[in-house]
Amino acid sequence: MPCGEIRQHHQRGHSQWISTATSDHLDSARAKGHINLSQGDKYKKSAVCFIVILKFQKLLTWRSIMRNKLLTLVLIRDKCRVLLGMKKKGFGVGRWNGFGGKVEPGETIMQGAIRELYEENNLKVNSLNQVGILKFEFIGEPQWLEVHVFTSGVYSGTPKESEEMCPKWYHIDAIPYDTMWPDDKQWFPLFLKGKKFSGYFKFLGHDVILEQTLETVDDFDHLDQNYVFNPNQS
Repeated sequence: MPCGEIRQHHQRGHSQWISTATSDHLDSARAKGHINLSQGDKYKKSAVCFIVILKFQKLLTWRSIMRNKLLTLVLIRDKCRVLLGMKKKGFGVGRWNGFGGKVEPGETIMQGAIRELYEENNLKVNSLNQVGILKFEFIGEPQWLEVHVFTSGVYSGTPKESEEMCPKWYHIDAIPYDTMWPDDKQWFPLFLKGKKFSGYFKFLGHDVILEQTLETVDDFDHLDQNYVFNPNQS
């Protein structure tokens, strides 16, 4: 099967773009020493076409994952209270939320969470327990948000207002869901029950959830806690 026919079998997602590789591309690759095929060996060319397609599919899938914006969210709990912060500016302004933000290059995810917690409300922790992973897709936005949710009941310091957040303790029976992100109503009760969870939410704008999945999980032991964020990693 020549490369021109392979194109008919790959018409979804990145495959459609990848499949434009033709015999000319293969001849060029052969000239540069990247592959070793005779000019008339079309069957081998077809096999190489498939290999090129599969390798590029894997590469683009990995790069699309790396393009997710890596974020953290920390929820401090003190017995029957949870500390939330009113977002004063930027993304999510006017809504109560946990504390967190972007993971910076050279940080592990937990290091980023600990730093953001201190920067946004003056609390220090030595470690955190991961309780969730939430992925968010916003229609029209090229990046998904991948949010790693942490909690702790052991901390030092006194909550203090920052440029971004105004902290306030809420009793677990009086969580202000009406002024939080719409998805919080789905997963926050799981957090309050001590459950761990994984979810996906697809938004139209910032108020309408089009699709969602949410499930409880046993743990996050499969995650590499020593992974250091590198935005240039391919």
